Amino acid sequence: MATFGPGARRTVLLAALLAACGALAGCARAPRKPAFTAPVEPVFPPLEEGDRARREGRIDDAVAAYERALTLRPASIPAHLRLVSTYVATGRRSVARERYAARVRSGAANDVDRVMAARLATDGSADALRSVYADAVRAAPQEAWWRLALAEVDLDTADRSIVDLRAAREAGDRPGAAEALEEAQQALARARVAVAEAAERGPLLADVHLYRGLLQSLEGDMRSTPAEQSAAWADAAASYEAAVAASPGLVDAWAGLADSRQRAGLSDEALAAWLEALRLAPNDADLRRGAGLTLHALDRWVDAARMYRDAALLDPRDATSFLNVGDCLAAAGDFAGAIEAYGLALARDPDAVEAHVKRGAALERLGRAAEARTEYATYLDRGGAHAAEARRRIERIVAAEGRR
Repeated sequence: MATFGPGARRTVLLAALLAACGALAGCARAPRKPAFTAPVEPVFPPLEEGDRARREGRIDDAVAAYERALTLRPASIPAHLRLVSTYVATGRRSVARERYAARVRSGAANDVDRVMAARLATDGSADALRSVYADAVRAAPQEAWWRLALAEVDLDTADRSIVDLRAAREAGDRPGAAEALEEAQQALARARVAVAEAAERGPLLADVHLYRGLLQSLEGDMRSTPAEQSAAWADAAASYEAAVAASPGLVDAWAGLADSRQRAGLSDEALAAWLEALRLAPNDADLRRGAGLTLHALDRWVDAARMYRDAALLDPRDATSFLNVGDCLAAAGDFAGAIEAYGLALARDPDAVEAHVKRGAALERLGRAAEARTEYATYLDRGGAHAAEARRRIERIVAAEGRR
């Protein structure tokens, strides 16, 4: 099974076909609601609408929703942050830069416009963004949102550093691992301060709880023992619960809640949160992949396969979900279905070489040894990572043929 690691898990504030729990066989419970009611800031519907559209890949709809939010509230910092982030993430940085530069040139710019113009005039590096937002904090010291923007920069830095740390450790690169570890720790320390200061200034903001959850989840990734990791992920779940209590339509918070519950070993409760997130954003492939992982952990192989298949249909570039479909069907004993799914993965990405060894194993289970041998040989020819195991399987097939 593919994992749902930190890079995929990361939710960014600047940010298929399941309408209810009954769409999954055997699932009758509703999403668990938080056990408390947090004080809230009034929900701003255009922002939630834009967030859902962005998660589902409806970028033009997301931009339109954020623009609508700015028509209603021209100085809304979260609306500006979301709009700029959407433009940048979709390769339209120059469009955003000209939009804000034109506002400044016209003399109609407000303070937030000017910060966004300064942000877009940088090279986009973490240091440059941090500098712009730090200036915004100094200019408006009581504003929570600029501190959350600072936190996001450092949470993103920490997340990337944790990915680098794992890669360096796997490669035996001790200097690289030490450097990545230090960078992650420093970024998390800065983010911790920024979130705490934002909480002091905006205690009613659901996003304060969201960012605290993101911080605690990444801290869990950094902990050295399973007990410490579970404790951090449980803390993250509590923060995400506070976020969804304050803003039930905050999809990122439901996704974070689902992931942290799963990591804390609460798969049933994680599934409930995934389903609530999918109720809000049913065409989000990432949410379906997360739900598929949780269903797999619950040994609900067929339901997991359906969820992964939906994710693959929603994301035409996604080959990994078809690999996961095959794994789930193989676990359920449907080897013919698994072979078909692995073939679909290869059709999307011929470099998904793991599909060959997986197809070989499924073919063996169906007694089609000659075809399995061909798949294992192809896997070896394509440089598969588990060559020794593939060779052993070929030798076993050859030996069996010799005995006949």
